[in-house]
Amino acid sequence: GRVNRMKNVPGLEGVSFPSPQQMQAMTPAQLKAEGAKVGRALMAAGVNTLLGPVLDAASPGSLMANQGRSFGATPAEVLARAQPFLDGLREANPNVVLLAKHFPGYDVRGNSDIVKVEDKSTLAELRAKAAPFTQIQGLDGVMVNSIRYPNVDGLPACFSPKVIGLMREANPNALVITDDIAAGGLLSDKSAAFKLYEVAASRADPASKADAQRLLAKYPDFGASAGRAAVRATIHQEIKANAKQAFLAGCDVVLTMDSREAPGVAEAIAELINEKPELKPKLDQAAARLLQATIKATPGG
Repeated sequence: GRVNRMKNVPGLEGVSFPSPQQMQAMTPAQLKAEGAKVGRALMAAGVNTLLGPVLDAASPGSLMANQGRSFGATPAEVLARAQPFLDGLREANPNVVLLAKHFPGYDVRGNSDIVKVEDKSTLAELRAKAAPFTQIQGLDGVMVNSIRYPNVDGLPACFSPKVIGLMREANPNALVITDDIAAGGLLSDKSAAFKLYEVAASRADPASKADAQRLLAKYPDFGASAGRAAVRATIHQEIKANAKQAFLAGCDVVLTMDSREAPGVAEAIAELINEKPELKPKLDQAAARLLQATIKATPGG
């Protein structure tokens, strides 16, 4: 769909990669062939881990439907279409690590990369929505979304032991990773606004300039170097807190798209283990799952 980087790989410029939405009209044999195409492309590009496929059952008007990233509107539709696609991918590339997203399912209009987003589903309803993730064959694990569930525990999914527990019930050894813990939807309102301001201020188009001015009017300290430094320090601490919360909830891997924060994430986990040595077995289990995936993804592993 809109989030597909394979088209940028040298040698693959002319290869068509239909979106899951486009693949909804395909037969199982065609879906399997598309999966095999992706598997071969990943191998040619030297990519050993796929953050996909997207297994969200997405209602019309939801973000994933609007972006063309869903195989269907119901869990049954997604499962029926995604399984042959994944079968083809797996046959063409047996060693690739497949981490489907966005567990337990992204079926809302808002974008949690930018703002806080809620889903009113109950835990029982989420268990049903998560069927494509828990029933499909051939996955190595899942990426957990950042949507908040007020009728479960109010926590973002990647911080929720109850939500992550749905995956552990079905597959105790699945590799579970977060989505971006530096995303605006997981930060305080001011920190999220600053991330938007940084992006807008770096661009020259009129709309971005207007966005930057609007945010600056609300938070005047964004315009001073000392103010920016203070907000960045706050964001750093918030991301560290997010890393700890994700690990405590049951995530094996903590992901941040902001590479500047990667050392802080590692530092946060180390701090947590030093504070609570009784968590060391939990860390060992997470490391073992990651090592198993690494061995699988290594040629001859």
